[in-house]
Amino acid sequence: MARPSKNLDLDLIEKLASIHCSNHEIASIVGCDPSLLSKKRYSVVVQKGKERGKMALRRKMFEGAMAGNVSLQIWLSKNILGFSDKVEQKIQDTTGAMLSEEELAEKAKKIAERVMEYQTRNEIKKIESP
Repeated sequence: MARPSKNLDLDLIEKLASIHCSNHEIASIVGCDPSLLSKKRYSVVVQKGKERGKMALRRKMFEGAMAGNVSLQIWLSKNILGFSDKVEQKIQDTTGAMLSEEELAEKAKKIAERVMEYQTRNEIKKIESP
């Protein structure tokens, strides 16, 4: 014979999920096994609660930013608007081509190698000539 179904408080489950309680925490409060919350009927309620919690947090963050909280304004502009602190510098070479930092570093490395070769040749010439 099957075990009788347990009537769980769906509103309480959703409210607990909205403050991002774990399934284990929710289960201990509503009096069920945590695995029961993974079943279709309850997992939908848990997911809905978690999404509502995210929405409420996002609303409060947005309200704080609009009220002048500069930290929230910066965080939201980076995460929602895609702003970045990274400044990408491009440098123009003698031909007018734009160089990224990586390209500039590669050119600098090649120049340094040529300078070392030149200095080595001059040292050899000094040793060979009286």
